[in-house]
Amino acid sequence: MLLTFTRDIALTNQFWRLKKLIGEEHAWVLWIHLWINLALQAEFVHGAVGHFAGSEEKAFREGLPIPIDDPITVLLKAGFLEVESGGWSCKMFLNGNEKMDWDYIEADTDERVELWRQGLQRVCSETPEAIRSLPVECLTDKDGNPIPTDRLTRAVMLIKTLAGVLRFVRRKPEQFSVGLVQAAAAVVERFPDDLQREVILKRFFFKRSIKGFPRQTERLLHDWDQAMMLVYPDEGWQRWAHKGAKPG
Repeated sequence: MLLTFTRDIALTNQFWRLKKLIGEEHAWVLWIHLWINLALQAEFVHGAVGHFAGSEEKAFREGLPIPIDDPITVLLKAGFLEVESGGWSCKMFLNGNEKMDWDYIEADTDERVELWRQGLQRVCSETPEAIRSLPVECLTDKDGNPIPTDRLTRAVMLIKTLAGVLRFVRRKPEQFSVGLVQAAAAVVERFPDDLQREVILKRFFFKRSIKGFPRQTERLLHDWDQAMMLVYPDEGWQRWAHKGAKPG
C-alpha cells in the first residue's frame, strides 16, 4: 500500500496543502512518518485502522526526523487528520487498509455475526458499572430534569455499542460528556423499541466502512437519520427500522 500509494498522494488536496505549510521535502517525510505510525498503531496498539491514539502523540512527535513544532496541528490543517474521540482519525489511511483492523472479518460471515453478538453481551455486562460511574451532570436532560432510569440505561448501552460499531477502544466513564449522554437519550426516546435499535446498530456495524459514514460517536448520534439513509440508500430506513425487520 505504501509504495503504490506514493504515486497518487502528490495529487491529493491534502498533500498540496501540506506542501504549502511545510514545503515538499518535509511534507513527504511527515506523510511517510504518519503512515508508518498509523500502521504500527493498528497492528500493535489498538487495532483500529485509521485511528491515531492521543496517547501516541508524544512518541510520534519525538520520532519525527525533521524539526516540526506541532506536527499534529499541521496534519489537521492539511486535512490528513480529523479530530475524533480518543485522538484523531485518518480516513485516507482507512480506505484500502480495512483488513488490518483487529476486528476485521469478511462481511456476512458467521464469525462476524458472532463478533457482533459478543459485543452486545459485553456492553450489557459493563453498562451497570458505567452508569454508577457517570458524572452527576450527565444524569439530567437539557431542561435539567432527571433522565428516566430506563432511558439512561439504554442511552449508555447505545454509546458503548457505538464504540464497537466505530471500532474505538472502550469509552471510560470520564469520557461520557453531558452532550453525549443527552444526544444518546434523545435517540433512545425516538426509537424506544430495543429490537428496532438493535436492527439499526447491527446494520451500522456491517456497513461501517461505507464512504461518508460518521467516524465519531457524537457525530453519528447527531446525524442519525443521515447515517441510516447511507446504509440503506435504496430501501430507506423507515421500511426496515420501524417494522423491526432483520436487515438483509
